[in-house]
Amino acid sequence: MLSLEETQKQIASYLDNRIANPVKILLIGQNHSESQLFCCQDFNPFEETVKIVQLISSREPKVSYRVLGEYEYWPCIRFFDIEHLPVIILIGNSDHGVRLYGFPLGYDLVSFLDTLIDFSIGFPQLQATTLQRLQIIKKPVHIKVFVNPSCIFCPVMSHLCNQFALASPYIRSDSVDTWFFQATAKAYNVTALPTTII
Repeated sequence: MLSLEETQKQIASYLDNRIANPVKILLIGQNHSESQLFCCQDFNPFEETVKIVQLISSREPKVSYRVLGEYEYWPCIRFFDIEHLPVIILIGNSDHGVRLYGFPLGYDLVSFLDTLIDFSIGFPQLQATTLQRLQIIKKPVHIKVFVNPSCIFCPVMSHLCNQFALASPYIRSDSVDTWFFQATAKAYNVTALPTTII
């Protein structure tokens, strides 16, 4: 895992002059430091995610953020159709149905930053033929991509599905951290990563 200073440098170089329009980051959930999932007492993924979001916002004035805790997030659960907590929601010119269930740590940080850039531009970086085919979709499609911060292949699939959601109002894209949501991954019989379920 990168140090906070190394993460800051990575974020700064990656986002340099690439955020075109305002984007809001909503981090909804609570501090899970007492969760039995975390065997490392000196590492709290929720707190690390808050630090990353703060770093992004301090580096990019067009990126704002809000952390909604236990006494604030209940009205958001139905409004944003949230399935799990914690969750990160990006809002550009509107809510495009992209949900990150877990934390943008490790390799997942790249996918998160790429999606942030796409949202600021307002459209995905997809080929014209792909965009044309996505316009055929006229009924709701829900995509779940099961990922892990240590998987080098996961960010590509996660970002691609996020771009689909940005391109089509009928597509919703969830990235689900299998390390944090082990029961959900087991329920979908996830045995390899990334696993994409439509």
